[in-house]
Order: sequence, then structure tokens, then C-alpha cells
Amino acid sequence: MNIHTLEEVARQRQRELHEEAVRRRADAEAEPARPQTPLRVRTGWTLVGIGLKLAIPAQRRPVRTGTARS
Repeated sequence: MNIHTLEEVARQRQRELHEEAVRRRADAEAEPARPQTPLRVRTGWTLVGIGLKLAIPAQRRPVRTGTARS
């Protein structure tokens, strides 16, 4: 590839990244911040999920697609 073409592609990509950053910054300022779920609540639901996985026998659990089993 020609060095001048490569430099032009790099400049174009740099402009695109800059424009995207400006757009994302503007979007973030326009949207009101959502309150984050407290750590205690997230931890509780994680423990509930783990408990449900332990409660259901492995033979009855649905098999995830795309995972390799040996």
C-alpha cells in the first residue's frame, strides 16, 4: 500500500474516532444519569442465581449453545 494512502486512511480513522467521542460525550450529557443498583442488591441476585443453578440437577439444566463439552 502506498505510504500516502496509508497516512490518509489513518487520518480519516482518527477523524471518525474523534467525531464518535464528541457524539458520545454529547449523548452522555443529554441523558439523565440512572441510579446504580446498590452492591448489596446485585450481590443478592447473584447469590439467587447461583442457588438456582445448584438446586437444578445438572442433567435437567438446558445446554448452552456454542459451548464445547467433552
